[in-house]
Amino acid sequence: MSNANTLGIGVFAGIAAGLMALAGVHSSSFAFILMFSAPLTIAIASLGWGPVAGAIACVVAVVIVATQTQLEMAVATATLLFLPAAWAGHLANLAQPSPDNRQMIWFPLSGILFRLMIILFIGFVITGWISGFSAEKAAAAFGELLKEMARNEPELPQLPDDAIEQNSRLFAGVVPIVVPAVFLMAHVLVLNLAAMITRASGKLPRPRDDIAATATLPQIALAVAPVGLIAMGMLASPLYEIGGVLAGLGIAGLGLIGLADMHFSMRGKPGGNLAIFISWMALIVLTLPLVLFSLFGAWRVIRGTNTTQPPVFPPANRT
Repeated sequence: MSNANTLGIGVFAGIAAGLMALAGVHSSSFAFILMFSAPLTIAIASLGWGPVAGAIACVVAVVIVATQTQLEMAVATATLLFLPAAWAGHLANLAQPSPDNRQMIWFPLSGILFRLMIILFIGFVITGWISGFSAEKAAAAFGELLKEMARNEPELPQLPDDAIEQNSRLFAGVVPIVVPAVFLMAHVLVLNLAAMITRASGKLPRPRDDIAATATLPQIALAVAPVGLIAMGMLASPLYEIGGVLAGLGIAGLGLIGLADMHFSMRGKPGGNLAIFISWMALIVLTLPLVLFSLFGAWRVIRGTNTTQPPVFPPANRT
């Protein structure tokens, strides 16, 4: 019965994930929300019913997308959406007994986040290679889009050709940084939501982490963004784009740690909730504050967290 339950959960989670991904591909208004919601059911299956359920859900979702889209889209959804969610859910449930066998030591948050960065980096490299993505192609495509918009809306202010070319190159230059950063932050948000849902159902074996106090990254993560930026400044395509992926993931990863540190520092302080709200609004509207938060996150990684890592909790069993 347990195996049948795992199989059923995996299949239904995969169907839901695949259909949401397809809806995101074919939708224009809610494509962003639908696309980043697709891994949610896979993460829930992996967190609550184990790695087998997560793997089944991942395979089913990929098959659904592959039968309805081109190869590039199937690979992109598999490597950038489904597989990271299943793997992160599996890592979250890894634990080992303490030396005295009286407690369970759970896989640290720092390891989960860093490995999520690694698998997304591999996914972007594979997706970019299969699709033939390059900054030059992106600039040309964006330039054609701007010209098409100008032709369709002649009453709007028209940009000269040199301004279109400049804006297109700027857009193409930041895409390799921004897109991986958005994917990493979206995955972290989805995993937190999946953990909340699974814990509320009593299926999550891992106890609640104090994320604001304990979130960090291995110190090697401090080199990810600088290496990526150096590659972008010195190397040509495709190493330029690979450097952009490194830079985006490094900045976003440290930015998430900086946000956690901000939440911890504001605890119990007058106006703390207002400061947190303003910070999140500035991040959502402007995005550039993420760079500032990444500096705060780098400082936390250097100095260490506010509590001992990894967190140690009493044993927890599935219900």
